[in-house]
Amino acid sequence: MSKNILLFIGLFSMLFIVGCSSKVQTNKLPDSKKYHLPTTNTNRTLNIDKKEKDSFESVLQDFFLKDFTYEEINGTGLKRKIPNKDIYQIGLERGHFQ
Repeated sequence: MSKNILLFIGLFSMLFIVGCSSKVQTNKLPDSKKYHLPTTNTNRTLNIDKKEKDSFESVLQDFFLKDFTYEEINGTGLKRKIPNKDIYQIGLERGHFQ
């Protein structure tokens, strides 16, 4: 009985060692003659009109920040948002928990 167990353990360990020690590359390396990857990076600058940017930001504020009120911080021009409701009430009203 113990010979069968030792034979099984030995056979299993030999198959494990043989299976894990082989070097097979499953994904072949791309052919450098067929594919061309550029080596230089071209920097592009994007110009967005201020009117379009302000319009986009106002739509974002209307969508995401509609449940908040804002108050100015000590006349510095910075605004702090204060939620009208807690986050769970906002989620219930928007239908996230149904």
